[in-house]
Amino acid sequence: MTMLRRKDELLQARMRLSEYAVGHSHQELLQRTLDEAEGLTGSTIGFLHFVEHDEKFVSLQCWSTRTRSEMCRALPEERHYAIDRAGVWVDCVRERRAVIHNDYASLPHKKGLPAGHAPIVRELLVPVSRGGCIVAILGVGNKATDYEGTDLEIATELANMAWDIALQKRAQEELMRLNAELEARVRQRTEDLEAANKELEAFAYSVSHDLRAPLHGIAGLCQVLEEDHAAKLDSDARECLRRMRSCTDRLNVLIAELLKLSRLTRTELICCELDLSQMAAEIGAELATTLSDREVSLHVGPDLRARGDPTLIRVVLVNLLSNAFKFTARRPRSHVDVGSGPTRGELSVFYVRDDGAGFDPSHSGRLFRIFERLHRPADFPGTGVGLATVQRIIHRHGGQVWAEGGPGLGATFYFSLPAA
Repeated sequence: MTMLRRKDELLQARMRLSEYAVGHSHQELLQRTLDEAEGLTGSTIGFLHFVEHDEKFVSLQCWSTRTRSEMCRALPEERHYAIDRAGVWVDCVRERRAVIHNDYASLPHKKGLPAGHAPIVRELLVPVSRGGCIVAILGVGNKATDYEGTDLEIATELANMAWDIALQKRAQEELMRLNAELEARVRQRTEDLEAANKELEAFAYSVSHDLRAPLHGIAGLCQVLEEDHAAKLDSDARECLRRMRSCTDRLNVLIAELLKLSRLTRTELICCELDLSQMAAEIGAELATTLSDREVSLHVGPDLRARGDPTLIRVVLVNLLSNAFKFTARRPRSHVDVGSGPTRGELSVFYVRDDGAGFDPSHSGRLFRIFERLHRPADFPGTGVGLATVQRIIHRHGGQVWAEGGPGLGATFYFSLPAA
């Protein structure tokens, strides 16, 4: 009956420890394990050390509640000990097995106890092994009678259980710490981004008002000179005024494009499933109405679908198709294709291909820089903002954009979006 009762008590202790593990730290769990080991073995002292992976050092993790409050007043100057300098309480590491000292006073290799330490009469030491290495020591001491095999079984069972639960708890605590750190970083980044957006808004306001006002003033003065003082101006002066007005008009267009780019990159994404085939066909039909002296054959692949913000992705297709129509202007008959390519992970790949002027592939890295242009304005007008806009929108969707082409061989612009 005694053996059955001890097994029942051990089972109940295991259940209590499992319940206690929820909501408590691994350190609290280890101390509670020592308390259970003390109670089941009739001991009055309990301690737990971790053994480092080289098995040359041990570190004190905790004492039992009773040891700390009633039995032992010694406060160790250090919690880290070299095994070759420690006393008999590391015999289980040296011998790589559980050890019982029922006559502590007679041990020849004991090294004495620090001031305030409870006197030791007898002790039981249990190693915890994992993967062939000893990782921890659980010890209890000062049972009123000799320690027996049942005490060893209880201590071993609780030591192993405590180690496994504590290891899991430590992993959970580390994960919670990392999550908290990540959340703090995300909050900081979000605050930094909000601050940057506010600065961008302030800059956009300045561009819209502070820069446009003097431009309008210059344009107005040019107009006054042309209308009221034309008789006093020779042809060269009138040409200079014309160029000045052309420059101010172009600068106004660039400012408007910058403001548009700023708004697009700050707009909140509202994503849904998109029918890119229908969207591209509608845009192509609108562009075709602007053609008078040439023909562009547009082919749009069927069932091109993705997820994205419909307003922003429409801007992407407008820019890419407008470029395709523009850079085929020197061909009386040209072809533009919209289709799909091989997927990249969870992203679907699409392309817009033309047979127009193309570009030098060695300069492809400049294509998506703002205000960068690979063709002369006299050949193909533009501001150099469209492809920069495309890139920023695609990046906001988690995709990539790139281009292939050659001089006189046309160009193909690829972009990836989340799959539908």
